[in-house]
Amino acid sequence: MAKLTPDATRTECGLVINEKIIPWGAKWPKDSGKYKKGQKFKADKRLSGGTGKVAGITIHNTNDLENVEEDAEQYTRATWPNANMNDARVHYYVDDINAWQNLEDTEVGWHAGDGSSGPGNGTTIAIEIIMDGTGSKEDLGAEANGVILAALLLKKYGLTVEQLYTHNHWMGHPDAIVQGARKNCPLYILPHWEQFKARVAAKLAELNEAGTDAPIEEVRTAIMGEARATAQQMALYCRSKNAEPKITSCSLEELAEMYLEEGKAEGVRGDVAWAQSLHETGFFKFGGIVQPGQNNFAGIGALNGNAKGQAATFPDPRTGVRAQIQHLKAYASKEPLVNACVDPRFSLVVRGSAEFVEWLGASDNPQGKGWAVPGKGYGASVVKLLGAVMAQETPQSPAEPPEPDPLAQFPEWQRDGLTRLVEAGIINSPDVWAARYGTQITVGEIFGILGRMCQKPEE
Repeated sequence: MAKLTPDATRTECGLVINEKIIPWGAKWPKDSGKYKKGQKFKADKRLSGGTGKVAGITIHNTNDLENVEEDAEQYTRATWPNANMNDARVHYYVDDINAWQNLEDTEVGWHAGDGSSGPGNGTTIAIEIIMDGTGSKEDLGAEANGVILAALLLKKYGLTVEQLYTHNHWMGHPDAIVQGARKNCPLYILPHWEQFKARVAAKLAELNEAGTDAPIEEVRTAIMGEARATAQQMALYCRSKNAEPKITSCSLEELAEMYLEEGKAEGVRGDVAWAQSLHETGFFKFGGIVQPGQNNFAGIGALNGNAKGQAATFPDPRTGVRAQIQHLKAYASKEPLVNACVDPRFSLVVRGSAEFVEWLGASDNPQGKGWAVPGKGYGASVVKLLGAVMAQETPQSPAEPPEPDPLAQFPEWQRDGLTRLVEAGIINSPDVWAARYGTQITVGEIFGILGRMCQKPEE
């Protein structure tokens, strides 16, 4: 199974953090339990009532996967794009090797079990520390990385260790194992929670003493991957800088959609290419060698010393976008093109020589190759624009009414009964039984359930 390519990678305090953010507006690609294809895949809301303010960090445990080395990557892949993790949406998975980030820090996750408007889901960042409770080397390494990540996030958002919470906290339990509880989490850390908090506090003190710039050692943004910005964000941010972009044969919004479509076809981040076009054209003001009617949004063939118009010209906007996407793929990958080549300079690129946006300037590239020559800081300028695009606020659509709970009309003791039978492994098709709550049950079905409850465990 192919390993995920992160959208970006950063190293903080020795911990490698890979970003694979579930795109804003993502939809279920298939039916899954109560979720149907086309429904919203995640909350698509900012923390703390839309402000994005982080009020705490919630620690979870999830189980180590057998015969898997990099568990955090597999959990991330299972969540998105594979959509095999039901409705769990957490910000970070961390194992003994590294961490993978699935949600932006400032967005609402589904992890605390306190509802869509609860303070756990609604105000805190979730960290899933992957362990099996055996005290193995992998367990110890995952917990140590969890300590680092928790301290980094507390520092980043100006919080203290008192804003570090267990999952149990949001379920109304103490920070310890509760006998008979429906769930205990973080199961493997609860027995020494105070010790864990003390380690985070010590790391946080170390970070605070080191100063604001010390933790971040390296940031790199992959060119290949799935776009994180929407076409709406892309167009809105451009218009905020230039109310009258000089696009001659389509609307700005249509052009933004082309970037996402052409990028997806070749596996290139269309939002990266868009940010580059903003840099190259001055937010589509043009004014340099390339003229608006050339449909050349990335300065392809516009060499130093050329006269106005002396650059590549494309017959329509889509062809111009496709050429830019292909040129980026030439730098970022050695994979063949999906569409027929329309980039007139594709063959001039040393394939795979600039995997990251930060390497697009030749003087910033370890191989001395790049889109821009000498190009010092070229990639950093594109990354800065990309960040601004992704941070662009979009008009909020009316909140979708919560889906009614089909079991809400039944007494709590009956609802809890189904939950306990599922957890005990007696019922393994809860959706079927939930749909039948108001129907009659046969004597045979009662005997079948009671018989499973009385079944003796195998020696």
